[in-house]
Amino acid sequence: MSVQGSRGSKPSLNKKRFPILAIDYGEKRFGIAISDSKGIVSTSLGTLSISKNIGIGDIIEQIRVITTQNRVSSILLGLPQAFEKAYEINRDRIKRFGQMISEATGLEVYYYDESYSSKQATAVMIETGKTRTQRRKDVDSVAAALFLQEYLDGNNSKQLQNRNR
Repeated sequence: MSVQGSRGSKPSLNKKRFPILAIDYGEKRFGIAISDSKGIVSTSLGTLSISKNIGIGDIIEQIRVITTQNRVSSILLGLPQAFEKAYEINRDRIKRFGQMISEATGLEVYYYDESYSSKQATAVMIETGKTRTQRRKDVDSVAAALFLQEYLDGNNSKQLQNRNR
């Protein structure tokens, strides 16, 4: 899995690297997860949802508040591989969203291949006996926690690679 940055600067190894906030982007729901301060464990923080009273600007503000309250060092935004043209359109939306998040928080946003994370999350929740209603409610935040944990497990000792290098 690859990690690609949004801003053009490679993070310094001396810079605080954790906690990381992970976001599983959806058109209506955004799964949120966070790492611990040592970058070992991810935890689901829940789901933020767009409704007729809550727009994308409100979601971005909620994410900004979460990053401030939790002293987040960077953001990991799920970006699925482009298997078809429809996926490319969604990838463009996600990248625009990443830019908005970066501007609102002042944090570096990295993109992580989270292909199939929602399917993995559903499988985990079925195994743990979650009801269909619980799965529908929690799938996005569990997916964010899963791909964040995958990142933490595979990249704790590696420096992040920046796409704009």
